[in-house]
Amino acid sequence: MALINCPECGKQISDRAISCPNCGYPLSNQDVQSDIQNAVESSNYILILNKVYRNAIVDATKAIKEAFDTDLYTAKLVADNSPTILTRNITHDEAVRIKTAIDCPGVSVTILPYDSSKSDEDILSNFKTSDNFRTSEVHCPRCGSTNVTAGPRGVNWTMGFIGASKTVNRCAKCGYTWKP
Repeated sequence: MALINCPECGKQISDRAISCPNCGYPLSNQDVQSDIQNAVESSNYILILNKVYRNAIVDATKAIKEAFDTDLYTAKLVADNSPTILTRNITHDEAVRIKTAIDCPGVSVTILPYDSSKSDEDILSNFKTSDNFRTSEVHCPRCGSTNVTAGPRGVNWTMGFIGASKTVNRCAKCGYTWKP
């Protein structure tokens, strides 16, 4: 699903909408397809590095260094200071290429349509508030996933039943186990 601009009022709407919910302008599939194609071909996208978890800083630094052909010091600064804008005014295909090059476990990258009327602080403020909300959630220290379960440690071959009833957290994505 993509967001397109309404031909009548100019507000962003879903490409699957039958009509504009703001002004009621009826949309045909041909209008929607041409707007999507124009948006994809235009150079109006921005790439944002949302979050890099502590365990993924090394991988993110290497990926940023290779994707942007920069020195190690600059790549490390970018990885440490997330959320940050990686690049702007790029095509959708190039944004996807860079995102796949940087994307690894523990790294979150977002592609957004670039609106030159918004300042960098306005764009990044959305990610900072959502990041503050996410800090209350439990996440895996290894991969950053929030799909975490808690339960008994279980029986161990070396320790037997000693500590089998102690509670541990387990990541459902990578299998990492840690004490709560």
